[in-house]
Amino acid sequence: MTQEIPIEILGYIIEFSIGLAGFSGVIAVFKSRSQAKVDLDRWRIRNLLLFSMGPAFLCFIAIALLEITSSEVYAWRLACIIQSLFLALLIVIVLKTKGNLTEAQSSQINMPVMRAVLAIFPLISVVLFLTGLDILEFEAFLLFYVSLVLVLLAGVYQFFRAVLEGLEEP
Repeated sequence: MTQEIPIEILGYIIEFSIGLAGFSGVIAVFKSRSQAKVDLDRWRIRNLLLFSMGPAFLCFIAIALLEITSSEVYAWRLACIIQSLFLALLIVIVLKTKGNLTEAQSSQINMPVMRAVLAIFPLISVVLFLTGLDILEFEAFLLFYVSLVLVLLAGVYQFFRAVLEGLEEP
C-alpha cells in the first residue's frame, strides 16, 4: 500500500513536534520571570508552541484525509491547502502578538531571522495553496513534508534562542 510510507514519515514529524513542544514547557518553568521580560518570554513560548505543535496537528489532519478521501493525491492536495491556511494564520498571530510588545522587548528579537521567516512563510503558503488547487505541479506530499520540516526548523530556532538567552542573563 503506497500510503504506509508517508504515514510513517509523518509519524516522525509528530514525534519531533511533541518533543519540541515538551521542551518548551521546560523553558517556561525555568525561565526567569523578570517583569520586564514576561511579555517577551510569553511571545517566544507561544511561537515555539505554535511552530512545534502545528506540524503535529497538520500530520494528524493529513492522516485523517488519507482515510476519508477517495484519492491519495486529493488528500495531499487538501493537506497542502490546510497547511497553507495554517501558515497564513501563524504569520498573523506572530505579527499581531509582536505588536503588543514594548520597544525594549521588540529590540531583543533577532529581526533578520524574523524577516526571513516572514518572507519565506508567505511564499511557501502561496506555493502550497496553488499546489493544492493543482495550479502548480509540485509533488503535493513532498511539498507538504518539506514545509512541515521548515516550520519545525523555525521552532527549533525559537527553542535555541530561548535556551541560550537564559544562559546570557547574569
